Amino acid sequence: MVHVFNMIKLKDLICEVKNVVYPYGCIMAYINNEDKQKILKFNKELIDNDIIYNNKKKEFGRELEPHVTIKYGLTETYTWEEMNIMVGDISPFTIILEKTSIFQNEEYDVIKINADGKELKQLNKKFCKLPNEDKYLEYHPHCTLAYVKKGEGTKFKNKGEEMSCLINEIVYSDNGKKYYYKLKDKKK
Repeated sequence: MVHVFNMIKLKDLICEVKNVVYPYGCIMAYINNEDKQKILKFNKELIDNDIIYNNKKKEFGRELEPHVTIKYGLTETYTWEEMNIMVGDISPFTIILEKTSIFQNEEYDVIKINADGKELKQLNKKFCKLPNEDKYLEYHPHCTLAYVKKGEGTKFKNKGEEMSCLINEIVYSDNGKKYYYKLKDKKK
């Protein structure tokens, strides 16, 4: 997530928020660095800074760490070792990022890229078995680009080209902590 303030330095518009604590745990698929750089470049070229949403809580803005959430809403906290066992059998895999789409709520629009991949769905199903309070019963994997001012999102529908991305890292985030797990190819 990103710092977003009124009338401050540009660098503050593009800096990742630190120390944000969410009430639930989350498991995310991180996109490898080469593909990440392509997404960040596309994001910056597509979305002007002046329409980035500002709620003064510093939780919204431009996404600087492209990822696809596998499971949100985990109510139990896991140690690095416990999660390492749960993700230890996952090999690197490829997903397809499609053209942009949006979703809207009362405060802002979210510009995102829908993601497709059988592994994402399998992992979501696996991690849905953990205790959680995820209010979304249907899984719609996506990569968030940015939160923008209400009404600005509609002009960003169907932008970009379909892109294949490598997922080579799983991240578990809970209570302000993040644990990173590099995926290793089990076929070798």
